[in-house]
Amino acid sequence: MDKNTSLNKYSRWQGFSMVELLIASFILVILMGAAMTFINPSTQLKKARDTKRKQHLNQYRIALETYSAANNSTYPIHETAVRADSLPAEDDLCDDLTGRSPQVDFIESCPGDPLNTSPYQYSYQSDESGYEMALYARLEIGNYWAVCGNGQTGEVGDLVAVLVYCSLSG
Repeated sequence: MDKNTSLNKYSRWQGFSMVELLIASFILVILMGAAMTFINPSTQLKKARDTKRKQHLNQYRIALETYSAANNSTYPIHETAVRADSLPAEDDLCDDLTGRSPQVDFIESCPGDPLNTSPYQYSYQSDESGYEMALYARLEIGNYWAVCGNGQTGEVGDLVAVLVYCSLSG
């Protein structure tokens, strides 16, 4: 075989044509668009904030159980809903669990909702005796997440369902 023929065989390869590059780019754009639709960053951020809310409510639950153990098995008494994470000037659950009132710290600091705008706030309510309680937050994906004095924790449909779920009414 002649040296020139074998060289010509490989030197004819010039690379990809413009049409081939456009088709490959088009396919990649379609795949990336499908991946972004599937991943949906906005939904992922909402799920992350909802997970943070559940973690915060669990911190409050632990503090409330410690409070209950130190106070004859009763929770702080707030027969109407109060914010769990509000400002120092307000009468709220945080006053009951931290040194802001003349008591022991049951929680180091009261975590606030990641958005902390209405309706995304943590709320607390007890029965008149303090034996039952409901701590709840509105979720961005879903309804309400409730933590109850009766040991139940989970997602419920609306505020009335939270109170029934936690044995505060009905």
